[in-house]
Amino acid sequence: SSISAFSSYDMYGKDGQCVWYDKCGRDPSYPETDKLHNLNCAYNGPAKQASLEQFNIIKEICPHLVPEDGSTPDLCCSLSQLKDIKKNFGIPKNLLDRGCPTCYYNFRKNFCDMTCHPRQSRFVRVDKTVKGSGAGDYQGKEVDMVKEVTYFVHEEFNTETYDSCKNVQYPEMSDTVMGLLCGPWGSRECTAKRWFDYMGSIQNGYSPFQISYNYSSSSKSEDGYMYHNPVAVECNLPPPSLIGQPPIPACGCTDCPAACTLNLPDFKEYQFSFEIVDGVDGLVFIMIIVFVVGSIIFIAIVCASDTLTKSNLAISDDDSIFGDNKELGS
Repeated sequence: SSISAFSSYDMYGKDGQCVWYDKCGRDPSYPETDKLHNLNCAYNGPAKQASLEQFNIIKEICPHLVPEDGSTPDLCCSLSQLKDIKKNFGIPKNLLDRGCPTCYYNFRKNFCDMTCHPRQSRFVRVDKTVKGSGAGDYQGKEVDMVKEVTYFVHEEFNTETYDSCKNVQYPEMSDTVMGLLCGPWGSRECTAKRWFDYMGSIQNGYSPFQISYNYSSSSKSEDGYMYHNPVAVECNLPPPSLIGQPPIPACGCTDCPAACTLNLPDFKEYQFSFEIVDGVDGLVFIMIIVFVVGSIIFIAIVCASDTLTKSNLAISDDDSIFGDNKELGS
């Protein structure tokens, strides 16, 4: 896809709302010592305007969720959730951003949109909620928390995000990053869908709840959910940056084969034309003269050669006659 629009904030217009907002507490199906499986509060309501601190984090980690006019966005994620996302992006940033910033940009879109997009309910379906004891601001309360979701993703976004990342090198393992990020499939057997499915699986040791991906090449599911398809940038192109921020480079040749093409300069063709005789191209006229002169010289050489040959033969005959007479006289 080409970069037709930087911001995906308004891609669904005003239709849609949140399926969660803020972190509520620990998944009660895990022991109290568990620190990973913290769940978001179930919330069916409009997105909430970001605070200044939220806005600054969004500009850093999810810049495509800033409206095109640069105004403060409404979000379906709290400050606490944003801080978690930023922390969780730490490992992928070290793996992807150092050699392929475009891959890292596309990678973040997947999670930023699922977590924070103001029209989240258009493409995220809550499959299971659980009641449990709240934590933090919800301490002492029983809260409804989201335990499982289905994320409707268009095959185009899935494939193009994977294509922008699949060749990023991980020198420490003499492999691509998919050797780490694709779990049991490794880099050899990894595909776009296997990659996303692994990242969403609660079995991967990083995801706090189950994210089941539903893929399609159509725009809408039978039950009315949109297959989320924001713009994914090709790895040989630089990801867009916000106004006032320094430009971000594209991926290098090592991590993006498409960046290895040699762009030769365009050479202009200059028409060399002149006339010696009116109406006759000068170069053609010279070639005719050269041909005629060359032909005359060639004919002259052939004629001269023939004459010399006949003369030599006559002399040779004379010598033969006189030689014979001398022998007879003696």
